[in-house]
Amino acid sequence: MDKEELLENNDHNFKMQFSNYVREYCGGSHNSYTLNAMKRERVLKCLKNVKDEPSARFRFWVRSKGFRIVQSPDGEDILALPPKGNDPNDTLFKRVATIDDFFDIIYAAHSENGHVGQSQTFRAIKAMYALVPRILVIKFIEMCPQCSNTHSYASRRRSTTIQDNTITSDKLAGTHNPFAIVKRDPDDLEEGGYDESEVVSSNQQEVANALNEILAGKISSGEIETVVHIEPDESTSGTIVLFPCHLCKEVFNKKKALQKHIRSHQDFRPAVPLQKASPAFKKRKFNVGFQTVYPVSKTRRSGTTRRRVILDVDSSPTAAQAIVLAASRPDIELMAINCVAGRVSVLNACENALRVLRACGRDDINVCRGAEKSLLGLTGKEENLPGSAWSRKVEGHVQAEHSVSSLIRYVNENPGEITLICLGPLTNLALALRLDPLVANHLKELFIVGGNIEGQGDISTCAEQNFLFDPEAAYIVLQEIKNAFILPYEISQRHSIPFRNYVLWLNTGTEMSTFLIECFTHEDLDQLEKTGMVSPEVFAVATVIDSTIILEKEKVYATVELKGEHSRGLMVVDRRGYLNKPANVCVVKNMDLGKTQALFGSVFSAVDIFESPLPISLAGTQKDHHIPILFKETRLNVV
Repeated sequence: MDKEELLENNDHNFKMQFSNYVREYCGGSHNSYTLNAMKRERVLKCLKNVKDEPSARFRFWVRSKGFRIVQSPDGEDILALPPKGNDPNDTLFKRVATIDDFFDIIYAAHSENGHVGQSQTFRAIKAMYALVPRILVIKFIEMCPQCSNTHSYASRRRSTTIQDNTITSDKLAGTHNPFAIVKRDPDDLEEGGYDESEVVSSNQQEVANALNEILAGKISSGEIETVVHIEPDESTSGTIVLFPCHLCKEVFNKKKALQKHIRSHQDFRPAVPLQKASPAFKKRKFNVGFQTVYPVSKTRRSGTTRRRVILDVDSSPTAAQAIVLAASRPDIELMAINCVAGRVSVLNACENALRVLRACGRDDINVCRGAEKSLLGLTGKEENLPGSAWSRKVEGHVQAEHSVSSLIRYVNENPGEITLICLGPLTNLALALRLDPLVANHLKELFIVGGNIEGQGDISTCAEQNFLFDPEAAYIVLQEIKNAFILPYEISQRHSIPFRNYVLWLNTGTEMSTFLIECFTHEDLDQLEKTGMVSPEVFAVATVIDSTIILEKEKVYATVELKGEHSRGLMVVDRRGYLNKPANVCVVKNMDLGKTQALFGSVFSAVDIFESPLPISLAGTQKDHHIPILFKETRLNVV
């Protein structure tokens, strides 16, 4: 067998092995990141007609990812993704690669450019394609018939046999370690049949394998240069690695010579060209023994993280707007909507919440039924809200778990991660604090819409309706939870959204915008045209999304009047310190109306982009050539 046949045979076996590894790697939990052909067709179908996709969760995932359809000149639909990161020069949309294309893409970036390293290979792929895991690029180079026999990879295989670089079981927690922890599975326990030594040895082997993989991953990283002394090995001293040119079939025994030859070749037009590294990019160097000369602490990667939020609501048109804003934001993970009696009964509040979620396509969010009465037995109104939207058919179901139990479970399972936004009476939260006082410590933040600071009331002489409905609950919350943010009644009345902007946002003809308009009666809309839209619930959700919306705040001690004949439910603010108690609340006194309008308006502009045509340029195409796609009106400067 000559050299050409041997190389072709090696390439064929290599492709089969790598394809099997890709299917194994992407067939498990990692499949949520990569796309196969079937999932790609499902995304395309959802983009073309969102109503054809039955899963609300999948529709939301497609929207949050930002998928786009590019129509090529020959009529082919190309799935693309917007650029990520803060690089202002990276404005090109990237083709979405499927797992069937991974071998050809990585081969074009690595082999056709002269078997370059994994950093250059991945940088070239990242400039044109999306959803290609970096771990597959590393694995491709490790399995490459030429690169796997080079000095660095062969020396790595030899170095793994050295005792100093191998982790043995006697260095791991085991039977002779008094602090070793052995987990037992109850399903595997039998009388007299439990062998502790077998479990310990099994755990040791699993940990040893994991640590060896981690160590190998660190050594193979192209971004870390290692200075390791390699002893010559007689068994491999005679091995010759051949690097064939894919353009003219000329064979070289050195990688540098191949790369120089390819770049000087007249037919060299790589399908995936190499990209220049950023000037700010610096490699971290390690000395022998892997002791870095730089600080060991790793800097945290920049990026937005999803905030876990629970809404506690009664029901109102402005509360519906807040639910839509929270449910439509990809940077908010809306864990649940807990309903409480207030303006309406708790049953109507649950049904109205389901109607709102149905209108914005988020049927996957749990709705829980909470307190039916205040702590002293006051119930909400039996009749529902007057708008026509509240008489729509209810689709979905309320969770069997009570709101108080749900709140305690979520907060204790995720300590320091849950932000609670209370848009109605505080009965649910007060009951949760009485059942489990640790809820106060495990909450990340608490935002309350209610109370007043100037003695002005909305349904009484001097009390706000959320505090007046259940003053005892408000009193308990203010005493138990420290540093809660309160958006009082008077401040929200001074920040009204112009009615013309509200009409502009909701005049899109979508199901969501139509529902929000139908929440109001004609008389309500006539009144809003004069006064503007006052929506403290939207401001509360907006401040969670962007804390810079709060322009001015004041830390004071506040409590609730419970015994006054005319002042019951009034929030008492001790600014001068007469009560000699430390500050327990943070009262919002001024807000950025422009930022709030931009956040709320972006919900409807995002829907418009998602369902309309727009010219986009794709990575790898000519910059002056614009390809029409399904989205319109907004013009994006993309690649």
